[in-house]
Formats: sequence, structure tokens, C-alpha cells
Amino acid sequence: MPPLLLPATLSGPARLPDITLEDLDGNAVALAELPRIAGHKRNTPILVHLWATDCPPCRRDMARLAELSGHGDVRVASVNQGEDLLPAVRYLDNPEPGSPALAFAIALRDPSSG
Repeated sequence: MPPLLLPATLSGPARLPDITLEDLDGNAVALAELPRIAGHKRNTPILVHLWATDCPPCRRDMARLAELSGHGDVRVASVNQGEDLLPAVRYLDNPEPGSPALAFAIALRDPSSG
């Protein structure tokens, strides 16, 4: 599988928009809290992946991103868009027949889109 392409340089820390998401227990999480929640270390990027169960390109990326999330050099925040909590959790637990569950550093959903 080819490696993911990441920018060679970043212009510095970006200010995150004031958006409130939900964790998989239904608790409110401000987007600006992601570095703290992820156990962020200085200069460790957090990749925010937006996905939905009815999006084939999103689903195709998820296994690779979950694998990437397990390494210390990057954190992946998986944010479900446009779905209720139960379908999102079910998909993460059983993404494809015979596939292992997907584990991300942070798994959230956008309650305003579902």
C-alpha cells in the first residue's frame, strides 16, 4: 500500500474553528480540545478525517488511517459526518465483513450534521 502523502512543511499551528463535536459516549468535545484529548506532543500533527458510512472513498481510507493513528508520530481524529451515533459506532466496530475494528486516537461525530 503506498504511503500517505503529508505536506513537507507546515506554516505553523493553525487556530481551530469553534466547533463542538461529540465523543462516542455522547459527550460534547470542542474541536480546540483535540490536542489535549489526543495526548498531543509538540510538533506532532493531528489529522482530522471526516467520514460517513455511505462514502466509499472515506471507508477505503479508514483502515490505513486507523493504522497510522497507532503510531507515535501522528494522531488521527476520525469525525463522522451526517449520521446518528449508533450507525457510526457499529461501523467502527465492524467496518467490513472479516475486518478488525477500527481504533483511532480520537473518534467523534458532528451532531449538527446528523
